[in-house]
Formats: sequence, structure tokens, C-alpha cells
Amino acid sequence: MNRISIKTKVTLWYTTLMVVLVSLMMMFIFFISKGLEETSTKNVLVGVVEDRLNKIDYEDGELKIDNDFDSFYLQVYLSVYSKDMQKVYGELPENIKSPQGFANNTIRTVNNGSAKWYVYDSRVSFEGYGDVWIRGITAISDSESALITMLSIAGVTLPFLVVVVALGGYFITGQAFKPVRQINEAAERIGGGRDLSQRIHIGEGKDEIYTVAKTFNDMIGRLEQSFESEKQFTLDVSHELRTPVSTIVSQSEYALENAKTIDEAKDALSVVLAQARKISGLISHLLMLSRIDMGHKMLTLELLNLSELTEMVAEEQYEAANEKNIEIRTNITSGLHVQADETMLLRMLINLVSNAVKYGKPGGHIVIGLVKDGNNIIGSVADDGIGIAEEQLPRIWERFYQINPSRTSTRAGGVGLGLSMVKWIVEAHNGSISVSSKLGEGSIFTFILPIAD
Repeated sequence: MNRISIKTKVTLWYTTLMVVLVSLMMMFIFFISKGLEETSTKNVLVGVVEDRLNKIDYEDGELKIDNDFDSFYLQVYLSVYSKDMQKVYGELPENIKSPQGFANNTIRTVNNGSAKWYVYDSRVSFEGYGDVWIRGITAISDSESALITMLSIAGVTLPFLVVVVALGGYFITGQAFKPVRQINEAAERIGGGRDLSQRIHIGEGKDEIYTVAKTFNDMIGRLEQSFESEKQFTLDVSHELRTPVSTIVSQSEYALENAKTIDEAKDALSVVLAQARKISGLISHLLMLSRIDMGHKMLTLELLNLSELTEMVAEEQYEAANEKNIEIRTNITSGLHVQADETMLLRMLINLVSNAVKYGKPGGHIVIGLVKDGNNIIGSVADDGIGIAEEQLPRIWERFYQINPSRTSTRAGGVGLGLSMVKWIVEAHNGSISVSSKLGEGSIFTFILPIAD
């Protein structure tokens, strides 16, 4: 049974069920109809016979029968018998002989070959004469014959209908399971060729099969996106590590082979140290992102004074800004609190402000704002630096995305991970972040965080 396809199983099941149900229904109809027909026939027989009792009289020593006493009425044969059991009027069905004896007000069944009859006798007594019997006889074979004929017709047509229904059901079931077959074929193609671009093309629909196919397509789409992201991630990491590692190797070789003084060796070592720190920072970022992706990075929420935290970050960045002759201004409303992870929020603020310093123009300005707006705190970091092209704004949150490699030079030290982490941190605190920028005029990063009650 397990080797039979689902399509065949479904077809066999509802075909068998249909045959059983139709058979039971026909048997039910047959017995109900037979019972009703017998009851109706008996009622007609009794009614006709009892009605004829009033059409017989005895007057002047003579038995008299009304002229309207029909000997055959409503499929009932009627006959009248005298006190000595002799038929004096009426007729009997062909090949039916008058049965022996009478039974008053009792319906009896008489077989005559293949025919069956109901016989009903009723007696009326006249003073001075005695008993007179009226016998009614009607056939009961007609109703059974009709039912048997109906069953015979059904017996001939039912197999034909079963075949038609089975073939139709097999076709419809096959069409219904067609998407399942397509899913299987797509899965085999994906498994054989590792081609995640494969999709199931089933058009529009609303039933369960279409839902499964759509879910399958969505799942393959997510897997394809995940694999592509992983591939791109690996390429980006390799690319970012290759330059500092090559620099470390070349500087080490130079120091070992060519450095003649301690100062030359120190210069080479300082370059090695800078590249090693860059690699260390990159590994730290990757470790953090990996933990975030795996859901292992849980926030430790506490009540924080965001105003003080922002002021502290601004002060920390003053020295770096002074090196580029950039002035940092603050417009921070005091006493704004949030429920947040302090380490994560510090990382977010430092990334935004250090980015503004990194890409700000010499002699420019950075404005750090923090204000209350209803139940939210709106923070902003604005600079008048090199800005970002409009078409590149949607992609700046992607990992390793660098707008212009010249912007993330070795001196700047960017690897394209900071903003993706900033976005995750803000959203992990039920907030949102956006950016507006014009090339050559500067950028404004705006984040919104829910204020603590």
C-alpha cells in the first residue's frame, strides 16, 4: 500500500466511499419505498372492500347488489359470496382461484407463481339470510417490480458512473497534486545542482497546495539570500584582512632584513602595531556581529541618563576633532533617561560621533543634539563634511559596504561594520535610525529611542 501514490490512494478512497454510500442510499430507498407502497396498497384494498359493504342489501328474500358496485375498482378485484360460500357477483384475477375459507377483516398474502396478491375479506350479516362475504384482491407485484427495475437500472449504470467518477477524480487529484510534484522536482534540481535560483511556477491560487508552494519559494529565497550574504561576508572579511596582513608581513620582513638602526625598526614595528590593532578591531566587530546573528548577545537593560552619556562621548571625541580643526557643539537636553544597555549605547554614540569626525571637513562643525519629543528621545549627529550620495544612502547600513574606498582609507580605519552595528543597537532598544545627506554638504544621523517612564 505504501508503494501506491497519494493520487491513487485518494482516488480509490473516495470512489469506494461513493460506491458504498450510493449502495446504502439505494437500499434505504428500496426498503422505505417498498414499505410505503405496501401500506398504501393495503389501505386502498381495505377502503374499497369496506365501501362496498353498503352496496349490498337483502330485501324480499332476495340478495340485491347496487348497479354501481364495480367488480374492478382502483386495481382491486371485487367479488361477492353467498352464505353457502358461492360466488354470486364480481370477478377474480386471471389464474386466481377463490381461496379456501374466509378470514374476516384480515389481509392475507397469496402466491400464484411469480405473482403475489393481497386478499381481504369482509362480512356483512342480514337477518333472515345470514352472512354475505365481499372479497377484495389486488396485486402486490407491480410495486416490487418497479423497484426491482429501478435497482436493475442502477446496477447497470452504477459501474459506468463509478468508472467515470474514478477517472475524473484521478485527473482532478493529479492536477491538484501537480504543485507537489513541481516542489519535488525543484528540490531534486536544487539538491543535484545546488542551484538556489530554482522556483516553483504555479501561478496564482489560495488553496493549501499553493500555500505550501509559496512557502517553499519563500524559504528557498531566504536560503539563497542567506548563502549569498555568507559568501559576500567571507569575501569581504578576506578582503579586509588581506591588506593589513600583507602590510604586517612586508614591514616585518623589511625590519628583519633592512633595519640598521633601532629607529628604523621602531618605525616598522609601529606600522605593524597599527595594522594589528586594525585586525583586532575587525575581529572584535565580527565576533560581536556573529553573537548578534546567533542570538547570543543579550542586552543588559538598566536606567541610564542618556544626556550624561552623550555629553561624555562628545567630550571624548574633542581631541580627535581638534586634530582636524573640527568644532563639536552640543544641544543636549539634560535629564533624559532610557532603559538601555550602557555598553551598547556607548558603542552606538561613539560610532556616530567618530564617523562625523572621520568624514568631517577640516575647519568644519559637528552638532550633537538630544531632545524630548513626547514619549521618545530624538538624538542627532550632524556634520558638514563630505556627505553621501543619495543613491548610496539605502546601502550604508549593510555590512562591509563602503561608499568610497577612498573615504575608508587606512588613516580613517573604517571597514564598513560600524553603521550596521549602530542600526542593530538602536533597533534592539525598540528605536529607529535614519540618515539624510547631501554630497559635499554633510550628513545628519537621527535616532529615536523610547524615553524611560
